[in-house]
Amino acid sequence: MSENQADRDAVAGSASPAAGMRMPIVALAKSGAVAGVIKLASAGLSFLMFVAVAMVMDGRQFGLYSATYAGASLVSFFASVGQQSTVLRFWPQYAGLGDLNSAHGMMARAILVALAGLIGSSLLILLVGFLPFIGKGTPEWFSLCLAAAVLSFSLGWSEFTSGAFRAKNALISGLLPRDIIWRAATIGILFVCHFMRVEMSAVEATWLTALLLILSVVPQTVRLVRDTARAERGPLSEGQKQEFKTVTLGLWGVTSLPPALGQVSTLLVAMILGPEAAGAIFVADRTTRFVALALNGINQALAPQISSAFYSGDRAHVQRITSLAALGSFAIALC
Repeated sequence: MSENQADRDAVAGSASPAAGMRMPIVALAKSGAVAGVIKLASAGLSFLMFVAVAMVMDGRQFGLYSATYAGASLVSFFASVGQQSTVLRFWPQYAGLGDLNSAHGMMARAILVALAGLIGSSLLILLVGFLPFIGKGTPEWFSLCLAAAVLSFSLGWSEFTSGAFRAKNALISGLLPRDIIWRAATIGILFVCHFMRVEMSAVEATWLTALLLILSVVPQTVRLVRDTARAERGPLSEGQKQEFKTVTLGLWGVTSLPPALGQVSTLLVAMILGPEAAGAIFVADRTTRFVALALNGINQALAPQISSAFYSGDRAHVQRITSLAALGSFAIALC
């Protein structure tokens, strides 16, 4: 199944939605391989992006940027209210059962919940910027908070749109803007600044990072909102609404806490030892993530497939793809 066809099936429906959601083992393996390549490339570009940032500023400014980025990332994991995982949970279920009205109704609800959470959290970061006693000794405190609010929103929204497209089996459309385009564009601009001997402050680098991410996901956003607005969608039943709330609360904590805790070390070091030490810890933390990121690619393709097959009653397909995933993950981990 091509990516464009998958998108059309997800939006317009087909005679057999469950069959449209299901991918053959070979196609699924290819999707997992593509996702793995994208994730590995993303890991490399992520590391290079922070190297490029470090090249255009001094140690203190890089430390401030590291702490700001870590703080914005931490907030963004909670700000989207787990909706990037909620759509991965419900869209394949409803579409796999042929209930596209509920699928689109759920997507509209998830968009509104995610936007409300992201806007609220960004305003909260901005409010913190007005508390001078927290940022005592940091003249850039309010400017950093303002830039962090925009960066947190863009990180959270890009994660949600990525999850929405992955749920529809549009894997490349879901992963490419955030994982490749944004980072490559940032690296390119920063390298040009370095060779032109243009130095940046932490505030300027944060704004550049945030605005480039927003620009990278604009086509994704327009497409998602347009398709959801145009689709026929019925109101969710009371049972579906209750299930949505229950699952959202569970996924919100499970998907937010582990990555959020990974940002805490940088913030603690910045508070205790200052920005220079925080920059060093930030670099070390990003370097060690190469190992874990190598295992994530296959999960990008498998999540909606497992959900669709399970809720359509195709347990044999679930067993096959999870067994192959386990073997593939073991081989990658062993390497």
